Amino acid sequence: MSSFFNPQNEARSIASQTVGRARSGLMRNVPIRNTLIYMMAVFLVFCGIGFLGYFMAAKMLASSENLAFWNYNITLLVVLLIGWLHVSTLRWGMPWITSDDYLLGTLMTFLMSIIAGLAMFLVSYSPKMFGFTDGSTNEDYKIFVRPLITIIPVFLLPYFITWAFDAYQRIPAKIYKVWKYDPSMLRPKLSAADLKHMTDVIFVLDLQLGEQKIYDIVTDIPNKLAIGEAFQLAINEHNAAEPLRQIDVRDPMNPDSYTNLYEWHFYVQRSWWRNNLYIDPYRNCPENYVTNGARIIARRLVPKHD
Repeated sequence: MSSFFNPQNEARSIASQTVGRARSGLMRNVPIRNTLIYMMAVFLVFCGIGFLGYFMAAKMLASSENLAFWNYNITLLVVLLIGWLHVSTLRWGMPWITSDDYLLGTLMTFLMSIIAGLAMFLVSYSPKMFGFTDGSTNEDYKIFVRPLITIIPVFLLPYFITWAFDAYQRIPAKIYKVWKYDPSMLRPKLSAADLKHMTDVIFVLDLQLGEQKIYDIVTDIPNKLAIGEAFQLAINEHNAAEPLRQIDVRDPMNPDSYTNLYEWHFYVQRSWWRNNLYIDPYRNCPENYVTNGARIIARRLVPKHD
């Protein structure tokens, strides 16, 4: 039996298979795999920034009177740009970290900043670690590279700026006046003169209540029409043209056809330092101070169910 069964070899085989399955499962786990790849990329990038800081100080800017100033600020600018790149990477490379997941996004950003600082710290030991023969010493790298580690907090700044802006964007807009879709509304009769005076706008909405992806409807509104009327005509034209991607005007949770029509409110979102322009849907564009190219955001009110 001993020639056919070796407990030691069998145990080694089982352990090898277990490790192989674990490694395979780990690589198939997209969040873990992407995070590990990203960690290695951040480490290499900030090693490169550390070498760049040393090269600028020891070679490029060695004759400058403001050596420390220029080296520090150029590196700071590079790290700031890398911080913005980090924000973009979180959006497309790690979609499981949503913009409203503040905790996970913050932990990931802090983890990357720690790796970045560690990478630059290790660069200061480059001559000893890699046996450089260019005459540089550990002391040279320590003098030129270690002060740059204090720049790492700048890497965090773009993430927190973006998070604050996203949080600001999610603040519910003030409800000025409410409008409801009117199934009995007839198409208005407009003269040729009415069609000469129009305002081109973009209605921004979601196809269904709570849908994340927004949809744009470009339309020309005769100045004689109220904005609510023009919005209803735009919805009707869209739903007729695209029956598979219809804009919901009724609450599917409410079977009563008389009460299940959504209520809407409208506004034009402006820059953060300016107040939004709130729309009266029963007035026309000139009366609402809506100009050509305006993006009118249309939002449903969440219905109350008993």
